[in-house]
Amino acid sequence: MRERTIGIMGGMGPEATVDLFSKIVAVTPSRKDQDHLQIIIDNNPKVPSRFKFIMGNGEDPLPYLIEVAQKLERYGADFLLIPCNAAHHFYDQIQEKVKIPILHIARETRRHIQSMKPRPEKVGLMASGSTVRAGIYQKVFQGSKIRLVLPDSKKQEMMSKVIYTFKQRVRTKKLERTLMHVAHSLVEMGAEAIILGCTELPLILSGVKTSIPFIDANDILARAAVRKAKKS
Repeated sequence: MRERTIGIMGGMGPEATVDLFSKIVAVTPSRKDQDHLQIIIDNNPKVPSRFKFIMGNGEDPLPYLIEVAQKLERYGADFLLIPCNAAHHFYDQIQEKVKIPILHIARETRRHIQSMKPRPEKVGLMASGSTVRAGIYQKVFQGSKIRLVLPDSKKQEMMSKVIYTFKQRVRTKKLERTLMHVAHSLVEMGAEAIILGCTELPLILSGVKTSIPFIDANDILARAAVRKAKKS
């Protein structure tokens, strides 16, 4: 059985890319180095802001994303991962330009939630303003029996500012407190679990102890990648 080679379209941001790589390593069944998977990473932080473009005031990142995807395909990747939720706004256009499949972080998250027992009826979404505006998770969950619960506009703006501040390498407890405030508001709205639909959010909340069931989309993507790479 030939294991498939994983390609990671990284740099959006770099820490989220490291997080995905680390999670793939952590969930790969192994007893020695040779049991791990071959992973090719193009960590390109020069891709223009997905947030600014989706919100209507930035350079189009699509040409950069296509270039990265095609480069990884040439290098021998059998399938691709994008550890940036907002970049999935361009998923269909990128997929059209490569012959290898791209795992979709929101679709994999939906599959995971649908397999949960008991399966939640309402799930909160914590994500950047661009991911919410693009409707990445809303489109994926449309027609399913799972209802998405979104923060109000004020809390959404607060959360987007936290993500942007974290990208500036600011590390304070205030960021955690703000995110937990948003999370508790979603629980009050009936959310039985909460999707961390921005790849920076699990990093910000990594030290927080809470009873709220957080669903880490980056972790789900890592597990889906290992399954696909190992599948005969």
